[in-house]
Amino acid sequence: MLRSVYLAGVAYIALCAYAVSESRQPMPSVPEGPAAGHPPQTAELPPGDAAGWFAAIKPFCNTVEAETALRQRPAPAGRDGAGYQAA
Repeated sequence: MLRSVYLAGVAYIALCAYAVSESRQPMPSVPEGPAAGHPPQTAELPPGDAAGWFAAIKPFCNTVEAETALRQRPAPAGRDGAGYQAA
């Protein structure tokens, strides 16, 4: 009787291992670079004032890109530029 219990336990473990291995799906590959059909964003400064600068820099205002974008494209001098940079 003890052998039949061990045999049933081993069969159960093998069945569980098979079920887990069959249920795993391969991860879909993630394309590198910009999505197909969408050109990468560039911040071209509209002519003029601090509001135009803010409109161009706003797409890059996230936790990853904000510091780099501000370093590459500083705000215009003056009170308005400082206010938009703070925003």
